[in-house]
Amino acid sequence: MEQVPSKVIAWESLPVTEMPGETGMAKVRTAQSGELYLRRITFSPGYRSDHWCAKGHLALVLEGSLSIEFQDGRSFEVAAGSSFQIGDGDGLHRAWTRDGAEIFIVD
Repeated sequence: MEQVPSKVIAWESLPVTEMPGETGMAKVRTAQSGELYLRRITFSPGYRSDHWCAKGHLALVLEGSLSIEFQDGRSFEVAAGSSFQIGDGDGLHRAWTRDGAEIFIVD
């Protein structure tokens, strides 16, 4: 974390980017801190990602629950108050939620 500067991020002041999924919508606020991208994402009920991701993530589910499915058939569900991590080489994955969720993610 040597390249990460000290600062405060006022998330509500950041612009929202709407990203449609295969179904539903993700509303994303993004901040960059050094080489890290920090995102606060709100997923609508019924959201399913429209792509498979190969990138690693560290994430905390703030509200709701989120399911992570891997292209090879593995999956897990993460409820509010729990975190998850996926390594860069851990396989193609995507997110979906039945009832909606909000997450904080670092990648």
